[in-house]
Amino acid sequence: MDEKQKVLEKLEELQIPFETIDHPPVHTIEEMDALGVFTRGTVCKNLFLRNANGKIHYVVSVKQDKLPEIQTVIRQALGSSRRSLGAYARG
Repeated sequence: MDEKQKVLEKLEELQIPFETIDHPPVHTIEEMDALGVFTRGTVCKNLFLRNANGKIHYVVSVKQDKLPEIQTVIRQALGSSRRSLGAYARG
């Protein structure tokens, strides 16, 4: 069973309603908007972050219009030192 199927089954098990939309990979909100598939709901950006020494990693989802203020919010919520984008390696 692949990872996507595991997530979908867990959502069903927890009785969390969801809808999936299959689309090509995108790396920016602008690329996502160009697809024209998201006509309802909230559009979010997922950020993969790490602390200053790279030992603690976070995945943070935020509404697309909240990106400019997110650094302050993350610092306060996580009580973490400076963060940067984490490296993502698919293996």
